[in-house]
Amino acid sequence: NQNIFPDGSELAGGIPRSIYTINLGFNKCPTEEICKDFSNLPQCRKNVHERNNWLGSSVKNFSSDNKGVLVPPRRQSLCLRITLQNFHAKKKNKGNFEKFIYSYA
Repeated sequence: NQNIFPDGSELAGGIPRSIYTINLGFNKCPTEEICKDFSNLPQCRKNVHERNNWLGSSVKNFSSDNKGVLVPPRRQSLCLRITLQNFHAKKKNKGNFEKFIYSYA
């Protein structure tokens, strides 16, 4: 099945789609283990993503080559406020660097 992640779940982190979307919604963390390293940034406004608010206005060549292509709400705005403090040191270790980048996304 091409929709199964390496951990055997439909969604990464071992969370089956039925539990995630029905019980948690799209704006909540599925488990503490997955979200413990992430936090809200005061510079980024909280977005509540509605399922039906898909837009095409930010798609390149929307009126020609990519006519009809729509972007889901969660992809329309990404807030990255990355501080450069210790940036070069974190880049030396792939795991630390990924954790650093994800914590700011």
